[in-house]
Formats: sequence, C-alpha cells, structure tokens
Amino acid sequence: MKTAKKSQNADRWLTLLQVVVGLAVLAGLLWIAARLLGYARARAGYRQIATAYTAAASQPEQEGQGAPAAAGSLTVDFAALQAQYPDAAAWLQMDDLPRISYPVMHAADNSYYLRRAPDGSHSESGSLFADAFNTAVTDPYVLVYGHHMQDGSMFAGLLAYQDEDFYRSGSGCFTLYTPDGVRRYQIFAVQFADDASPLYSLGFVNDEAFGAFLQQVKAGSLYDTGVAVSQEDQVLSLSTCATVSGEGKLVVTAKYIGGE
Repeated sequence: MKTAKKSQNADRWLTLLQVVVGLAVLAGLLWIAARLLGYARARAGYRQIATAYTAAASQPEQEGQGAPAAAGSLTVDFAALQAQYPDAAAWLQMDDLPRISYPVMHAADNSYYLRRAPDGSHSESGSLFADAFNTAVTDPYVLVYGHHMQDGSMFAGLLAYQDEDFYRSGSGCFTLYTPDGVRRYQIFAVQFADDASPLYSLGFVNDEAFGAFLQQVKAGSLYDTGVAVSQEDQVLSLSTCATVSGEGKLVVTAKYIGGE
C-alpha cells in the first residue's frame, strides 16, 4: 500500500514538473516571438520614415548588402520630418555601414528615446538620440547614442570598426544631414569605454581642456587611424553597448571635415 502511494506521489510530482517545464518553455518561446516581432516592427517603422522623408536612401536588410553610401547622397525633407517628429535634429548615414541610416532625435531627458521610437511609442530598439546636454549638432563636442540590437539594427554595426582592416577598407566617414545643411565627419578614434569615461563628459572649461581631451581620445583608440585632431575641430562621438547584453561601451569618434 505504501509503495502504491509513493508511486502515485512520484507520478504527481513528475506531472507537476512536466507542467512547470512546459510553461517555462512556452513563456520563453513567447518572449522570443515578442522580441522578434518588436524588431520587425521597429525595422518597418524606420523604413517607412526613410521612404516618407528621404530620397535615394539605401535600406539593405542585412549588413554588407548594397553599395557604401556616397557622400551627400541623401536628401532629407526636414520640414516634413520635423512637422511629424519635432524632436528630429538630424539624420545620420554611415558610408561603410549603409544599414545605419536613421533620424537623430534630441530631447531634454536622455532616457526619453532610450525605449521610444521617433513618434514616442514604446520600442525596445529605441531611437538614435543626441545627448540632452548638447544644444545643437554644431556644438564643439556632440554625443549620439544608439542601441546595439541583437538583430543587427541601430548602432550594432559600429562594432565592425573595432577591426582596423574594416576601417581601412572603407572611407571611415559618415554624413550628418541637418536642417541647415550637410556635415561630413572623418573617424579618428575607436575605443571601448565605460560609463565613467571622459567620453561622456561634455563640458570643458576652456579650449585647452578640450584639446587635451581630444588627444586623450586619440591616444585611447584601438588603432592609429592616422587622422589628426585639434581643439579647433568640431567633434562627434557615436556610442553603443559593446555587447547585446549591455556590458561596456564602444565609442566611435569623428571630426567635422566639411559640408554643404
């Protein structure tokens, strides 16, 4: 009799364990499906924005597809873009990473666009956004943030620049389109950082301090790009997580080299 009861209890525990495991697997599958759906919606949303407000934009689905973006190849209708998305301050397009072609938002709070699309709706992909400390994309030092998404979207592609061969195989440049014109930038440093890095300090007491900061950035690069920089340069950094789990940062820093 006791043996029969023990067997029944064992069967109940086994059934319960199977149910728990099954529910855990189902929850995991639902989470993955929700993430994939979120990625797809974010990509579709940005494609719609590009189609509606830009011309001659290359929107490849996978990294490496399509020809590198040509300097000044994009036309952005900022009047229409800002009428729909008032916080849109610029449009960023990378020469060597044609998949990175997005509006750059700017809000008074750095957390606002962290998990929001340009229209303010929730999005795990978030938006590219300039630091709240910046007043304009022409500030001496501008910092732009973007997520490292698992599907390779947003700023995930920037990790390619940790490879010196990748940098040297392309132009090492990107374009920032603004309501006031087109601004070209040349990358001069690529480095890993943490939240305490001087790269995230945007205030400088004088030009000399700014110049010293730039030399520190250049010296900390993973490799020597051969691009000189000085306190007279206007500089822009692109920051993303070094891993999809959010550990560490990768920062690509460039200087203004001209515009239209």
